[in-house]
Amino acid sequence: MKTMETNSILQLLKTHKVVIPPIQRDYAQGRTTGKTPKVRERFLNAVYEVLANDNLPIMELDFIYGYTENDVVNETEKISVFKPLDGQQRLTTLFLLHWYFANIEKARNNEFNLEEIKKLLLKFSYATRHSSSSFCQNLIEFQPVFNGKTIDEQIVNQPWFFSNWKNNPTIASMLVVLKDISILFKDMNNVWSKLSGDTSRIVFHLLPMNDLGLPDDLYIKMNARGKELTDFEHFKSQFTEILSPDQAKEFVEKIDKEWSDLFWNIFKNKESSDIAKEVDNGFSAFFWYITELIIARKKIVVNETYWLDIIKRVYQESSDNVKFLFDAINLFENLEKKEPNYFDDLFYINVEDFSLSKTRLFFNSPQTNLFRKCAEAYGFGERKNQFSVGEQLLLYAFIFMKLETDIVNPLKFRKLRNIFASSEFQLRNEFLSTFLYEDVEYLILHDEFSPDSKLSKRQFEEERSKKQFVENHPELLEYVYKLEDHTLLRGNIALFDFNENLSIYAEQFLKIFVPGCNYFEISKALLTIGDYTQNIGKFKRFGNNNNSTWRELFTQSENRDGFQNTKDVIKQYLTIFIDDKNKTPKNLIQDYLSRYNSDYQIEKGLIFYYIKYPSFSKWNENQTDGYYWWYDLALKPYECWMLFKTQFNGRHWSPFLLELSSINENCNLENYGNELKFVFENYIIFISNKDNGFEFKGIDEESINFIDSLRDLSVLNSDSIYEIKQNEQGLDLVDRVKEMDKLLNELVTLNKKTVN
Repeated sequence: MKTMETNSILQLLKTHKVVIPPIQRDYAQGRTTGKTPKVRERFLNAVYEVLANDNLPIMELDFIYGYTENDVVNETEKISVFKPLDGQQRLTTLFLLHWYFANIEKARNNEFNLEEIKKLLLKFSYATRHSSSSFCQNLIEFQPVFNGKTIDEQIVNQPWFFSNWKNNPTIASMLVVLKDISILFKDMNNVWSKLSGDTSRIVFHLLPMNDLGLPDDLYIKMNARGKELTDFEHFKSQFTEILSPDQAKEFVEKIDKEWSDLFWNIFKNKESSDIAKEVDNGFSAFFWYITELIIARKKIVVNETYWLDIIKRVYQESSDNVKFLFDAINLFENLEKKEPNYFDDLFYINVEDFSLSKTRLFFNSPQTNLFRKCAEAYGFGERKNQFSVGEQLLLYAFIFMKLETDIVNPLKFRKLRNIFASSEFQLRNEFLSTFLYEDVEYLILHDEFSPDSKLSKRQFEEERSKKQFVENHPELLEYVYKLEDHTLLRGNIALFDFNENLSIYAEQFLKIFVPGCNYFEISKALLTIGDYTQNIGKFKRFGNNNNSTWRELFTQSENRDGFQNTKDVIKQYLTIFIDDKNKTPKNLIQDYLSRYNSDYQIEKGLIFYYIKYPSFSKWNENQTDGYYWWYDLALKPYECWMLFKTQFNGRHWSPFLLELSSINENCNLENYGNELKFVFENYIIFISNKDNGFEFKGIDEESINFIDSLRDLSVLNSDSIYEIKQNEQGLDLVDRVKEMDKLLNELVTLNKKTVN
């Protein structure tokens, strides 16, 4: 066989037997999932066009690689066998097309020599599975009827078709493709003459690897074990076709050179079994980031869902969009080569790397190099997007500054970070096209926020106030930036007063709220000063051990009431430690509880119980999300529920009952708002927490009688409630948890004495 021949499949079969070797995967063009149906549709439509219109150029299916060897037929005869390593999918589809057209030609022209064509087609076989080979042989001998019944239905009803063949991926794919062929080409006439002879309308370039002098194992390595072209190779081929000649030339020259090196350097040290694929995916990720950025920024209406249709919509008729794409890639190709640490001069991650010229990033799995993060994490196709909207916007800000002004202003990144951190609800993909990208450009060009922006107006005002403040107090700039870069504040420092004392309070805040600090202890210590919690409707939120909860409490919001209380308590708390360097949160808690020990008549609100008892902030040593809920906080402050998360369809308890269940061995409490189950001897009593005490209920006669006796003894009131002593305002004057635990223990002890 000569190097690189142009052939039709019939010409190939006249000189060679074609065997799909065992190293190949199954025939896949008939799959019904993923992108395959669209690929199949495009290919068959292209075949239809070239067969229907003789004025179109012939269809060239690129290179088909493989190697040849001689197969001994007998002592005097040998036959050349071609084994494709790349092109199996295309050859198989051509085989099916020719089988179909030969049979329909016979049905329309009885003089057509079908037997001669069968002899050629029988030289095509699969060595991947015996069932695949057997199916091909039987298919060739089968002659369908063209009476409206689909080909695949006829085939599966043949006596030679085994039902378990439907589980063979190759056979299943062939049936799907045959069905699509029969539907698409059923009305097409005079086709066979366009496929046979020396002037076939569908050809390919055959490249025998033997002629290159390469060993078989290298063929396999070169062709990824015989797999078809990768998605990225298809992308490169298709994208090139929609570009202008000059742009196509630049793309072809750079995609396998400078641009390939750019992404190779990102992934070369990664642990991966296929670095080349990682590199391809990295380019694709950045390509789709820019493409979707253009769609959003230019408000391009895209109704298409197939990737090729989308990029045609964006790039085919807009050289400006192509230029922006190329400029963006070239920008980072030059920077990575000449200034590899360019992002490190703008951003930092760890608190110890603070610098006035840098902005701290708080994204999930943050990286200072946003370009590299984009290549590694931006989602395209079926890949999940782990490159957040905030990161997308900051990366665009960098690109816009470099391409439009060539001046990168670090302060603008700080302002953007601050605004984005306070506008998390607005940082959504659907808002990219409506205002987010425009807001970024407006800030860069005008050093001001767009008056039409839908981002946090409150944060806009804070940014203006801080700007004025540091202009008047430049010596406090470092404290402002350090507070902004604190993980609990993230740009919003409304928790502090902007005055000359800012440095004192900032230093103390930075000392107390450090990684690993005991938030539960801090929460209780704060409550000794005042109620720092915030209200969301009937919910009240306490701090827990999560940064996100405290950050929420330290950030003013229209959705919550009580921020000023939080601010006042925090200021008093910081003042205590500023005035007394030896004071600790534990001291504050101990001093608070000791006041109740010395004067037990002091009224005891929920805060007292929250500080004293662990079950008011934890369940089985597991922290909650910090939410409490009341039916009526003003009139019934003790009738509350502690939620494990944020909804009542999850675990929730009366914290008073939860604490009793943890300290009294005769008590048990389920997790969904249940009553406390108190069991001793033969009695089963259910107890619920009421605003004025604890209500007793029995479900069996013996327990009911016992409760009646407690009413008779005036232990319980007429409503079967064990009343807690309260003042005129309805606040406890005794510790209801302690009192109730004492009563339950006395009932058990009294019953034992009575029995004895």
